[in-house]
Amino acid sequence: MDQVQFQAFRASFVAAMQTASTSTANSSLILNFETFKKDTEKFSQYRERFENFVEMKGITNQTMKKKIFLNCNGNETYEIVQSTR
Repeated sequence: MDQVQFQAFRASFVAAMQTASTSTANSSLILNFETFKKDTEKFSQYRERFENFVEMKGITNQTMKKKIFLNCNGNETYEIVQSTR
Protein backbone atom coordinates (compact mmCIF):
# COMPACT_ATOMS: atom_id res chain seq x y z
CA MET A 1 0.00 0.00 0.00
CA ASP A 2 1.49 3.32 -1.03
CA GLN A 3 1.11 6.66 0.78
CA VAL A 4 -1.91 7.80 -1.27
CA GLN A 5 -3.74 4.50 -0.70
CA PHE A 6 -2.95 4.65 3.00
CA GLN A 7 -4.29 8.19 3.31
CA ALA A 8 -7.50 7.18 1.51
CA PHE A 9 -7.88 4.16 3.80
CA ARG A 10 -7.24 6.27 6.88
CA ALA A 11 -9.78 8.90 5.83
CA SER A 12 -12.48 6.30 5.24
CA PHE A 13 -11.65 4.60 8.56
CA VAL A 14 -11.88 7.88 10.50
CA ALA A 15 -15.19 8.71 8.80
CA ALA A 16 -16.58 5.27 9.67
CA MET A 17 -15.51 5.61 13.31
CA GLN A 18 -17.10 9.06 13.56
CA THR A 19 -20.33 7.62 12.18
CA ALA A 20 -20.15 4.76 14.68
CA SER A 21 -19.63 7.09 17.63
CA THR A 22 -22.64 9.22 16.73
CA SER A 23 -24.98 6.29 16.17
CA THR A 24 -25.96 4.27 19.22
CA ALA A 25 -28.75 2.48 17.36
CA ASN A 26 -26.58 0.87 14.70
CA SER A 27 -25.49 -2.33 16.43
CA SER A 28 -23.73 -3.62 13.31
CA LEU A 29 -20.98 -1.10 14.02
CA ILE A 30 -20.38 -2.47 17.52
CA LEU A 31 -17.86 -5.27 17.41
CA ASN A 32 -18.15 -8.02 19.99
CA PHE A 33 -15.87 -7.87 22.98
CA GLU A 34 -14.36 -11.17 24.05
CA THR A 35 -15.91 -13.32 26.77
CA PHE A 36 -14.45 -13.19 30.29
CA LYS A 37 -12.22 -16.19 31.00
CA LYS A 38 -11.91 -16.57 34.75
CA ASP A 39 -8.99 -18.99 34.43
CA THR A 40 -6.76 -16.54 32.57
CA GLU A 41 -7.70 -13.03 33.73
CA LYS A 42 -8.78 -11.13 36.82
CA PHE A 43 -12.26 -9.66 36.52
CA SER A 44 -10.94 -6.21 37.45
CA GLN A 45 -8.64 -6.33 34.40
CA TYR A 46 -11.46 -7.55 32.19
CA ARG A 47 -13.76 -4.77 33.40
CA GLU A 48 -11.10 -2.15 32.71
CA ARG A 49 -10.59 -3.51 29.20
CA PHE A 50 -14.37 -3.49 28.63
CA GLU A 51 -14.59 0.14 29.80
CA ASN A 52 -11.78 1.01 27.36
CA PHE A 53 -13.68 -0.81 24.60
CA VAL A 54 -16.95 1.08 25.08
CA GLU A 55 -15.09 4.37 25.48
CA MET A 56 -13.28 3.80 22.17
CA LYS A 57 -16.65 3.06 20.56
CA GLY A 58 -18.05 6.30 21.97
CA ILE A 59 -20.73 4.51 23.97
CA THR A 60 -21.72 6.51 27.05
CA ASN A 61 -25.28 5.31 27.62
CA GLN A 62 -25.24 3.03 30.69
CA THR A 63 -28.14 0.88 29.46
CA MET A 64 -26.34 0.27 26.16
CA LYS A 65 -23.11 -0.60 28.02
CA LYS A 66 -24.97 -3.18 30.13
CA LYS A 67 -26.58 -4.74 27.08
CA ILE A 68 -23.27 -4.97 25.23
CA PHE A 69 -21.59 -6.47 28.31
CA LEU A 70 -24.27 -9.15 28.69
CA ASN A 71 -24.24 -9.88 24.97
CA CYS A 72 -20.46 -10.30 24.95
CA ASN A 73 -20.44 -12.69 27.89
CA GLY A 74 -22.90 -15.27 26.75
CA ASN A 75 -25.44 -17.50 28.41
CA GLU A 76 -23.61 -18.36 31.64
CA THR A 77 -23.07 -14.73 32.65
CA TYR A 78 -26.59 -13.79 31.57
CA GLU A 79 -28.04 -16.54 33.77
CA ILE A 80 -26.01 -15.33 36.76
CA VAL A 81 -27.22 -11.76 36.28
CA GLN A 82 -30.78 -12.93 35.77
CA SER A 83 -30.68 -15.00 38.97
CA THR A 84 -29.71 -11.95 41.05
CA ARG A 85 -32.84 -10.00 40.11
